[in-house]
Amino acid sequence: MSDGLDIQEIPPLNDIMACTVCARGEPLPRSMDIEDPNIVTNHGPPSSLAIPTKTQKGELFDYKWKDGSNLVVKFLHPLQSKHNEYKDYHTRIENMVRETAIIWQTCTNITFKFVAYNAAEMPHLMLTFMTNKEVIDAGLSPNHYGHWSYLGQSCQGLNPSMNLNFVPILQELDRPEIKSDRRDYLSKYMHATILHEFGHALGFIHEHLRGDRGEKMELDIDAIIKYNKDKWGWSEEKTRANINDVWKMDYLNASTLDLKSIMIYPFEKFKLKQVPGKADEITQPTDLSDTDKAWARLIYPPIKAA
Repeated sequence: MSDGLDIQEIPPLNDIMACTVCARGEPLPRSMDIEDPNIVTNHGPPSSLAIPTKTQKGELFDYKWKDGSNLVVKFLHPLQSKHNEYKDYHTRIENMVRETAIIWQTCTNITFKFVAYNAAEMPHLMLTFMTNKEVIDAGLSPNHYGHWSYLGQSCQGLNPSMNLNFVPILQELDRPEIKSDRRDYLSKYMHATILHEFGHALGFIHEHLRGDRGEKMELDIDAIIKYNKDKWGWSEEKTRANINDVWKMDYLNASTLDLKSIMIYPFEKFKLKQVPGKADEITQPTDLSDTDKAWARLIYPPIKAA
């Protein structure tokens, strides 16, 4: 391809979401280094989704947006991309984001207002669609490859606060020889990725980083570290931050662990220790689970008209 991108940037089916990361969860971080966060409480119906009340270091920080917030989402790609040939792809990605992110509006009291890069409104979330090569061209570290988002209110003031690396996927979709099952997979992949990253933007951590995950799953972290290094070039530190380093449960506002949550990573059999009574494999959902929706309504409950 013209920018040197390799189709291997797109994970195979059982690696859906495996390249997503979210910010470590420091108060209003100004660093562009991307890592990850978590949360949980014991009230409400059995549900998933966890939203932190503290950083992973135990510092108080409110990741939750104010109830009823209308979050301004600014698209920055016209400013940050030097590739005019990507213009059509960027428009298509914008449309996907607009159509998919609003699914969260059906189960929260949050709304999104999508605006162009030159809009006057001060944004809450700033999105880019950088390819891996554009990340390097921008002088950023490989930590910014792929799809990622900072967490909840820590997004404010960050430029960008989220990235969706969908251009290589759309380039593949435009190939006339693409098979229908691959086309269907890639469409679901982008749909799930948008929901997952906007889940982070709403404040929800990775489900597998909850402190109670051992009740239902046990990671083979050595196997995962090796796989991520060989497959994606992830450092051990990045793998541990996104997959292994759990949040303490008393730092979280959450209910029971949900292995079908849009916020969980997939784990094939070789990534999990095969323990009786616990998950032997976890597939990545492509939509919000029923418990995602139920818990989102508790975190961001409907607002009654005055």
